[in-house]
Amino acid sequence: EGNGYWRITNSKIFEAVSSTPQYISKDDKDEGIPFNYLKGVELKAYYFIYNIGMIPKQVESYISSISNEQSGIRVYRNGFRVLPYGEPNDDWVELDESVRKRTFLHVHGNHNFFGFVEISGKNPNFIELSSREGFLNNEAYNELVSFVYKCLTSATYRIASERGVKTKTGQRNWEPTYSRTPKEKVEDAVEVLENLAIDLEKESERIDDNSANSEEEKNNQKTKNQERAEKAREQAERLKETLREIEEINMLRVLAGLGIVIGEFTHEISQYLGPFEIDTDYLVKNLNEGTPEFNIAVKLKERFNSFRVYSSYFDETISKNVNRELKPIDLRSVIDSFFETMRKDLDRNNIVVSIEYSDIDLYTCKMHMSEWASILFNLYSNTKKAIKRKNPQIRKILIRSGKTDNQVFVEFIDNGDGIPNENREKIFNAFFTTSSPKSRKNNTFEELTGTGLGLKIVKDIVESYQGEVQIDNPPLNYTTNIRIDLPLTKIEELEDENF
Repeated sequence: EGNGYWRITNSKIFEAVSSTPQYISKDDKDEGIPFNYLKGVELKAYYFIYNIGMIPKQVESYISSISNEQSGIRVYRNGFRVLPYGEPNDDWVELDESVRKRTFLHVHGNHNFFGFVEISGKNPNFIELSSREGFLNNEAYNELVSFVYKCLTSATYRIASERGVKTKTGQRNWEPTYSRTPKEKVEDAVEVLENLAIDLEKESERIDDNSANSEEEKNNQKTKNQERAEKAREQAERLKETLREIEEINMLRVLAGLGIVIGEFTHEISQYLGPFEIDTDYLVKNLNEGTPEFNIAVKLKERFNSFRVYSSYFDETISKNVNRELKPIDLRSVIDSFFETMRKDLDRNNIVVSIEYSDIDLYTCKMHMSEWASILFNLYSNTKKAIKRKNPQIRKILIRSGKTDNQVFVEFIDNGDGIPNENREKIFNAFFTTSSPKSRKNNTFEELTGTGLGLKIVKDIVESYQGEVQIDNPPLNYTTNIRIDLPLTKIEELEDENF
């Protein structure tokens, strides 16, 4: 009967409209005028809103990467594609034009949609051009453009309203709800303060043009403006520092959650280790030596043994962390244990490790064992990336540990690509990283170890015990030396712990 309807399904924003068709009129005033030429026309479009955390990160990167070529609304007639509708840079629905004109403020450009219009063969109103490139610009075509535009903008307008997003310029009685994150609100405040400082300085420049005021009054006003501008900039800098702290806390929350998952995983996987070991032993014992199957079984057993060492190490570390009691840490024990665990990984990366202890008793102040697992793992992952970037002929790590009058130290030394002088003061800052930018092909480990938080975590742990971490001069044939100094445990503390 020429009546058009739209509805939203599978929306992550709200459920109220998911099964309720919404009427749409041909007339802009919504007076219920039906479409005359659109019998048998159907529209379907997938709508994506980017950069608001609703789409998994890697999926969003993929969708965004293909949107330049494949987004928009295509047209099909009897199952066959009609060009050029939906081709790159083709804006036949005038969505991009609407965005430019700011007709609606919510996102509704072509890159937000992957959709198509299907025209049934029973509809004779669409006349193809002789070049077979599109339809004649007649009343039916104009109705189709209007119908598609109204459907998409009406539906996305409804979504934007539910999100609390401003939808039209000059919209009255609108207040943002959860459309902007706390971070975005702080960024807005920073921008306001910086603009205020600029406006005050410009106002000071105009004061001299006011002949009605005396020189003393002008100077007093300039001084006040300057003080207010400086105060605004100070407040802006404080808010920027707050933003950095928010980012750090958010990432630490993610890493803390990941730690819980790792703990659960290592606990659950332990029940499979025994049967897996029995099965691999059975294969090695019962296959004929020299056969391809036997060689595969041997490699499988070796890989399983390597996995078991990793699992046991992290399981033991997490188990010890359950006990919140602090104890003096024997550096010889934790360092030897760590590199024994990493032996297979060192072999795979052709890295040679040398460990030098200048004393026998190397006990730190009371700490958590898991904190040293974090320190060593973060230093090791950074070192491994630095060595891979330089790719020297012989890949080397040197660990030196000893003690001074009242401190113990660990030096983590490598022959990677080194740390430029201009970065020596920055590498312990949150989010400072020398890793390559993340891409869709990065795995989870690469993304987490490239956040720029590894050395910041090391620094926070060490300084919480009144220790110090710094970049020191490396020995000959090495490029980087990260040195950690911590208070030496007291003799009475060792006696209390029965060391």
